[in-house]
Amino acid sequence: MRIVIDGLPVIFPYKLIFNEQEIYMTYLKKTLDAPGHAILEMPTGTGKTVCLLSLLTAYLLNNSKFKRVACLSFS
Repeated sequence: MRIVIDGLPVIFPYKLIFNEQEIYMTYLKKTLDAPGHAILEMPTGTGKTVCLLSLLTAYLLNNSKFKRVACLSFS
């Protein structure tokens, strides 16, 4: 499922996303854009890991300061 979180296109691996997960990813995105630290929490079993992996992967792929050009040489 493709969703947009605060202007960031994110691929979520499930057909359904809960409102709490979308809110969690929105706060995570705002935290990544701001300087400093943050503490985010959700109860057990609410999909924190899938939210983190989905949003962080999209953030790293879409943020130019994290893009690197890999040069491979095969001899």
